[in-house]
Amino acid sequence: MQHPWRFYTFISFFTLVVFVLLIDQIQLRQLWRRVIVSVAMLLTLITSIATVAVSKPAVTASGYHHFATAARYFDYAPKRSLPYLTAIYRHQAIILQGKQVIDKSTVTLTPRPNGTRIRIPAVAQGRQIDLPFFNYGTGYRVTTDQGVRLTLRISKRGTIQVTLPRQTRSVIIQY
Repeated sequence: MQHPWRFYTFISFFTLVVFVLLIDQIQLRQLWRRVIVSVAMLLTLITSIATVAVSKPAVTASGYHHFATAARYFDYAPKRSLPYLTAIYRHQAIILQGKQVIDKSTVTLTPRPNGTRIRIPAVAQGRQIDLPFFNYGTGYRVTTDQGVRLTLRISKRGTIQVTLPRQTRSVIIQY
């Protein structure tokens, strides 16, 4: 969702500023200073353009209409999630038996590198669960603590929904 090159440009610019300040401290002729600063600026510009050129945004202009920017606690949320945002903010999971809701439980989300661990209530073991975790598209991997990979679907809330094996205490979502 985010465009990482916008941060890269700032890093490149401030690195250039530091580089120019260091060059200023070295006793060189004015011509060499200008050449070095010009080359540094050119390299900064080229690397910024190259980064933008090779980066492929996850959300394209044609798919942007699926996202709402009016979500309070998130930069973006799937539009289909707007009616359910209060429950999602409270980390409320929906446990299903077939298509019937049998429980709405608050779950604990623990951040992990490139992912989240979600503790599963006992009532959800062996059933479908709609997790309070937005599904923005492809690239997610959901596994149990035992390493069993689960098939995920997009729920009507725009969140990740999986069918849990029995004895599942938590799932790990990696993105």
